[in-house]
Amino acid sequence: MEPDGMIFYAVTALSANAAAVVAMPEGAGDGCDGDESSCVLVSTSGGWVAAPPVPWPTVACLDTEDALVNVGLYGHLQHLPWAGGEIRETQLPTSPALPLRVQGARRVGDLLYVCGMQRQVLVSPDGSSWATMNDGLEPGPDEPVTSLSNLAGNGTSLVAVGLHGSVYRSDGGPWQPLVSGVRSWLKDVAWHEGAFWICGKNGLLLTGDVRSPQKLTRIHSGTTGTLHALKTFQGRLYALGDNGLFRIDGTSTIPVTTPGTPRAIDVCDDALWVVTEQRDLFVSDDGEHFARRG
Repeated sequence: MEPDGMIFYAVTALSANAAAVVAMPEGAGDGCDGDESSCVLVSTSGGWVAAPPVPWPTVACLDTEDALVNVGLYGHLQHLPWAGGEIRETQLPTSPALPLRVQGARRVGDLLYVCGMQRQVLVSPDGSSWATMNDGLEPGPDEPVTSLSNLAGNGTSLVAVGLHGSVYRSDGGPWQPLVSGVRSWLKDVAWHEGAFWICGKNGLLLTGDVRSPQKLTRIHSGTTGTLHALKTFQGRLYALGDNGLFRIDGTSTIPVTTPGTPRAIDVCDDALWVVTEQRDLFVSDDGEHFARRG
C-alpha cells in the first residue's frame, strides 16, 4: 500500500532497511495531540505494510524481541507480533487519581520506558508486563504537577527531563530532583561521550554531569526554535528542532541538509531515519547523505 492522504508524525528505526512510521489522516490535527485515530506503517525493501488503525493517537513505537509495540497517548498498547499471529491491545497501568497521558517512550539498555504527563515513569522488560517507578516523583503539597518528556541512561543512572526545567536522576532507587538552572520546557535527553545532553524550548541545549548540576553548561545552539529530540549516531550527536536537523560538534551546532523539512528522527546502529512534513521517509548511512524510502 501507499500512505496516500496520511501525515507522518514519528519514526522508529528497526534496521538499515526498515522503519516504522506513525501516520494520521491528513487534516486530523497536530499529531498526537487530540483524539484522532492513527496507524503504524512499516517501510521495508518490499514496500509499505500497514498495521490495523487504532482509535487513538500513537505517540511512539517500541521494538521488542517478539513484537512492535505501539504506544498510545492515553496508555493504550497495540502489540504487532513479528512472527505473525494475533494482534493484541492492552493498557498501561493507570488510575483515576493519576490518569496517564504519554509524553515519551524509549528503550534504554534492555528495558523499555514510558514517561507520562503527571510525572510518571513506567518500565517493562518486554513490552507486555509493566511496573511503575514513581518513587521520588510525587509533587509536594504546594508544588505543581509537571510533565516528564523523556529519559535516557548511561548504564548506571537514568535521567528524566520535563516541564519547568525539571531534571530527575535515579541510580536504581528513588528519583532525585536536580537543579537545572533553567525554567524552560525540557524536551529530550541523551547520553553522549561521557555526559548527558538536554534540549528544549527556545533552542535550549545543556550538557554536563548530572551528579553535579552546578556543572551543567549551556551550549549556544544557533537556533531559537524548540529542539525536540536528541539522538546519537555513529559517535555523533544530532538534535532535531523546529528549524531543522543539527549535528553537535563540541560546543558548536552544524546544520545538516535534509531533503525536506524533518519532523521526526530515529537511529539504529547502521541508519539514521528521518520523516518530513512533506510525507516522505529518508534514510542515511552516514548522517549526511539521504536516500528516499517507501
